[in-house]
Amino acid sequence: MSTLVVVSVAALFLLPGPGRQVEKVGSTVLAPVQMGVSETVGEAAAMVETMQRVRILAAENADYREQVDHLQAELVRMHEIEVENRDLRNLLSMKERTGPGALIPVSVIARDDTPYGQAITIDRGAADGVRQDAVVITHKGLVGRVERVNPTS
Repeated sequence: MSTLVVVSVAALFLLPGPGRQVEKVGSTVLAPVQMGVSETVGEAAAMVETMQRVRILAAENADYREQVDHLQAELVRMHEIEVENRDLRNLLSMKERTGPGALIPVSVIARDDTPYGQAITIDRGAADGVRQDAVVITHKGLVGRVERVNPTS
């Protein structure tokens, strides 16, 4: 009996005629399934590729953000250097116009804003040649006068 089944199945697939018809029916029935499986696999592969690309782009984006932060910090630093350079050039020009020994360079060590004006304390005093009622100038011009003088401020 089993031999008969094997021979019958072999005849369906090997002999022209009814075997070919079964093959055509099988192809017709399975073609949409094969197409659906193929499309699903293709879409899954495209999705995996897209996810990989998103990860790559996210990493590149993080690198670019870091570069932007670095360049912005560098730009701020360059602007500060530019302002300092301009101020130093102006001070040098002022010193050249006034002659040697006429100016005493100082730094502000304290500030006091009052309703009547602004008072500052500097790091130089009478021992350095600062005198009461002397004018105070910057590269921008006259800013005030010396009210009190201590030996060192």
